Amino acid sequence: MERHDAIEASANELFDVVASGKVRINVNQRFAIKDAADPHKAFEARATSGSTILANLPSIHRSFP
Repeated sequence: MERHDAIEASANELFDVVASGKVRINVNQRFAIKDAADPHKAFEARATSGSTILANLPSIHRSFP
């Protein structure tokens, strides 16, 4: 199996487990891609906890001023 195939298989296995509900991922911060500098500022200020999402969504909650 090529490296890419192995990585894809592992990712698919992980997504299947998450989709099954056996694993819950808590996202504590969400940032729009247009505000990509903000999560870096938050990390540097140690103002984050748990998972942080950087997403291309039109309306997104910003957790860091």
